[in-house]
Amino acid sequence: MNFKLIFLIIMTLSVFTFGSYANKTEGIVAVINDDVIFLSELEDHIKKSGANSLKKKVKKKYLTELIDLKLLELQGRKLGIFVTDELLDSIEEDFVKRNTREALDKETERTGINLYRIRFSWRNQYLQEAISNVVLRNKIALTDKEILNYYVKNYSQINKESLANVTLIIINELESSEEKISKLRSLESNEASFNSLILEYKKNKIISEESGNLGYLNPIDLGAEIGDAIQSASLNSLIGPFSYNGSSRYFYVKDKVYSDPDFLKAKDEIREILFEEKRFLVLDDWFQGLRDGAYISERL
Repeated sequence: MNFKLIFLIIMTLSVFTFGSYANKTEGIVAVINDDVIFLSELEDHIKKSGANSLKKKVKKKYLTELIDLKLLELQGRKLGIFVTDELLDSIEEDFVKRNTREALDKETERTGINLYRIRFSWRNQYLQEAISNVVLRNKIALTDKEILNYYVKNYSQINKESLANVTLIIINELESSEEKISKLRSLESNEASFNSLILEYKKNKIISEESGNLGYLNPIDLGAEIGDAIQSASLNSLIGPFSYNGSSRYFYVKDKVYSDPDFLKAKDEIREILFEEKRFLVLDDWFQGLRDGAYISERL
């Protein structure tokens, strides 16, 4: 047997094997937990982002973006949250419908941000919001005092008065209003069923389209007779009929409070504003914790 030939073959295979492994190692620019980012991915990301420079500082900036995205993708994978190209296509299609393709093209031209960068930000945003809805759901608390303080600081001083939350129901006087209202009376104590029947009545034109919840108001604004009746009524009760312009009007009393009507109208909007502010702060802390707890090795 030609041992020299066998030795030469073994050495040649070893060189090719080692060379192949070395190329793969050199092609890895970051390791994140049990996943990697290849140099080709980074270069493709930089090119598609519209950057021309391949200086180390530029590469590091774009590598950080890919690492942050990878962390989100790894966390999302654990929660069953994925962002596919089809989902991004759907987001883009919806965006174009609301803003037109021409407007999108003009905006990308004006800002110098291409569609790839926009879709990249959509991917990040979708993952952040989807993950935060699961992970941070019970970590954000808002108090009525916070909402009140925000209103006083950004809107106006509080001017309290007696208010009632009422639903107006209008039925044509020519028909038997009491017959149609009797079923509603039987559901007074069950608000969900009551509201469901109201929707059904409106759909079937049994009650006027003007019927519906009036929100919080001062009962006296509806007139002395109706105002007195609402103030005397118990909660979840239907009062009426009151005749007005050939129709019968009923009022369902949902709630009574002593507060500012403008504050009550703005309360949900303020809650949403404060929630978003807190969500971003909590999300930043959570993401930093995710980064700190992950194994990240940059190899630029």
